[in-house]
Amino acid sequence: HAVAVTPPWLEPLHARPSWMHERQSRRFMARPVCWNESFDAAFLGVVTEAEVLGSGFGGVVRAGIVGEHQIASKELHRDDEDEELFKEVYVGLLVPASPYMGFAQTSEGAPRLISARLPETVAEFLARAVWPFDVRVQLAIGMLEAVEQVAHLGLVHCDIKPSNFMLDEKLNVYIIDFGAVTLEGGLPPMSCQLYAPPDQIVTLSWEVFSMGRVFSEIFDVDVAQATRTAEDTAAPLDKLVPRMCSGLVSERPSLHECLSVLRVQQHVSMLR
Repeated sequence: HAVAVTPPWLEPLHARPSWMHERQSRRFMARPVCWNESFDAAFLGVVTEAEVLGSGFGGVVRAGIVGEHQIASKELHRDDEDEELFKEVYVGLLVPASPYMGFAQTSEGAPRLISARLPETVAEFLARAVWPFDVRVQLAIGMLEAVEQVAHLGLVHCDIKPSNFMLDEKLNVYIIDFGAVTLEGGLPPMSCQLYAPPDQIVTLSWEVFSMGRVFSEIFDVDVAQATRTAEDTAAPLDKLVPRMCSGLVSERPSLHECLSVLRVQQHVSMLR
């Protein structure tokens, strides 16, 4: 049996890792991976903010500059000492498919979550055109893989929606916005109701339901009728997506099964 580990943001203040107290030094948090010296030097100092890129329940996101690098800077609608800041930083540092670099401070000392600035969200990408089936499958697989990386930490994102996935120029998928992250077995947080299941307890199945809702949009699957509404939607997805969106946890497939079905569809589309 795996031993449950208390996340740092739930530890008493005196027991938290030293990097959680770095906010006073106006330094970025470094990921626990090897970065080169030029990267480390570039991401130190104070963030200069510019125009608003977007806003939501969690805070306002602005364009910004640190050194010579363009970044995205998230202002939190929370107290400066709120541990929610550290929850987002902690998860962002540990998930490879996250663009978060850590945090910085404004010249006035206000804390900011800092991330790489990526071109667009999955929601924006999908709104630009009717993309071929193979492109949509590629996106779907990337989104599931990103969700799996959060799950490997024993955490549930709990706010899955197209606007919480970012894309780079090569269509690599990144997951963002960890403000609603919950431990498995916890109570449901406040999150986007359109994609949230009716579950009373948070499990990984929560993510499956939310991804099913997202996939019903990406692949034009009528969940209520479980019938095909787009000519190029593969039949296996017509069966998978309604199962993902089931109101009963016991009827939903695992993240692994969902990935397996999509990878088969990707292989089939490549052979056409």
